[in-house]
Amino acid sequence: MLMLSFYFVLSWTPKNLVDLGFSVEQGIFASVLLNVGGIIGGMSFGYLAGKSSARKVSRYLLAGLFVCIVAYGATEAVSCR
Repeated sequence: MLMLSFYFVLSWTPKNLVDLGFSVEQGIFASVLLNVGGIIGGMSFGYLAGKSSARKVSRYLLAGLFVCIVAYGATEAVSCR
């Protein structure tokens, strides 16, 4: 589920930003920032999983990811009106 969510965000964010009026370069830059965030998130997950249970950390991570994607979708829906 984590990889599916990450693929969705990486695949559609640049196009959505361009559709909202940003330049192609800004959409690509946003994609780069998402990848950097993924690296930082992966390292943080590894650290937290080492300190605690990976199952416990995964639960919170997926719940947080769900909230972020729903918020992103809600923001996009409002700005497209």
